[in-house]
Amino acid sequence: MHELGHVLSALFLKLKISSVGIAAYPYPHPYVKVAYSDVSWKRYLFFYSGAGMTLLLFILAIFIGIFEYKMIYFAFAIELIIEFNPFYSDFLLVNAKSQRDYYVLNTSFEGSKKYLLFFWIVLIIILLHPKGLQTWLNIG
Repeated sequence: MHELGHVLSALFLKLKISSVGIAAYPYPHPYVKVAYSDVSWKRYLFFYSGAGMTLLLFILAIFIGIFEYKMIYFAFAIELIIEFNPFYSDFLLVNAKSQRDYYVLNTSFEGSKKYLLFFWIVLIIILLHPKGLQTWLNIG
């Protein structure tokens, strides 16, 4: 669903999709590659649409009530933790113009990346709490 968010936003923004597939490095993962856009708001919308799709489905799952099935909640929790990690995520790719830029951004800890790390740690604590979001949102 994450990659579907990228594909839909690329089509909506009229960005040229150059490939869709599964990359092997640094670990197997699906990807959507588009031509680089000099328009920053389009880049941000494209890169954040994957995490946005996951968040939308997570919120929808809360309202539908399918988190009674613990494995579904656990799968969403792991997905959100992976997607919002400050070391390898779309939040780094949005500012990279090349593969080299990405690796430089990946190894530095400047600017908003500090805040993303804080948010990520809080997200892990909330999602992996023994009662998960039930404690925080009074659901279930």
